[in-house]
Amino acid sequence: MDALQENGQLNELPTLTIAKFWPRLGALFIDLLIVGAVGYVLGIFLFDTLARLGVYARIVGFVIAVSYFGILHSRIGNGQTLAKRWLGLRVVDGRGLCLSLPRSLLRYTVLGLPFFLNYLPVDFGVTALSIETLISIILFGGMLSIFYLYLFNRRTRQSLHDLIVGTYVVNVNPPGLRIPSVTLWRGHLLVVGLIALFALVMPSLATIITRHPSFQPILEVQQRLQQQPHVRNAGFMEGETVVYSNTGNRTIGYLQAELTLDAPMTSDPDVAKAAARIIRTAYPEKSQRVPIVVRLVYGYNMIIAARWNSQAYRYEPGELP
Repeated sequence: MDALQENGQLNELPTLTIAKFWPRLGALFIDLLIVGAVGYVLGIFLFDTLARLGVYARIVGFVIAVSYFGILHSRIGNGQTLAKRWLGLRVVDGRGLCLSLPRSLLRYTVLGLPFFLNYLPVDFGVTALSIETLISIILFGGMLSIFYLYLFNRRTRQSLHDLIVGTYVVNVNPPGLRIPSVTLWRGHLLVVGLIALFALVMPSLATIITRHPSFQPILEVQQRLQQQPHVRNAGFMEGETVVYSNTGNRTIGYLQAELTLDAPMTSDPDVAKAAARIIRTAYPEKSQRVPIVVRLVYGYNMIIAARWNSQAYRYEPGELP
């Protein structure tokens, strides 16, 4: 390449064409279906194992995804996943060459990590601030930046993972040997910086919100539910909703809990009754007016594939012993 530059022949080489938004999105959608199918088949045979892993099942999903995208986007796969091969796309570096395996693995890690951290059960009122900040930057900052650049960077079509690793997604046909001389609009970097700033202060804002007096009863019930045997994670909601109808509007209150279990006990009514009694104790007046609903859940979420068994228990006012 240096010799070509010295001889002034670089400008004579045909240029690669950067892939447009829709073909690239279509390839990603197809690839996710392929990876999801692998996860689904694995879940058929290892459902109980994955369910007992809890949030660590995401590691299994991440290994599957990073292996698929990382290997095939490297020189080993000629820069093409199965979907990119079908749609005539390829991942290359700034010189138009396929990536080394470590560089390709890093590219997918930057892309995939925010999504695999999504819905991670992090208590922003208990977790160390440094860990909260790191998770927030990766999750909120990374995910929002990826979406923003995917949608609005129309010059180079690079998202966050492409910018960090220095890669492009290009069309295979017509063939070319070098990237066209296009540059990223600097305004995109400003927006990404603002997103990172938002992610930086997000844990502090979440802590302030959760410490508001109106949230304290909900958090206390949630913590008590999470301390129950076999409960891996607990969620609780209390509030009112308005139902509109031809005969008039009416307000309906609700007390609802969802318990993710570490064992296949969704059919055990004793687990649900114990949770319902905790809610009744915390809301003695409201539980006499509205039903208490407890949903027991057992399953796994690898991000690339998920499967849940669940059963809901409803206790009308005065029904609990």
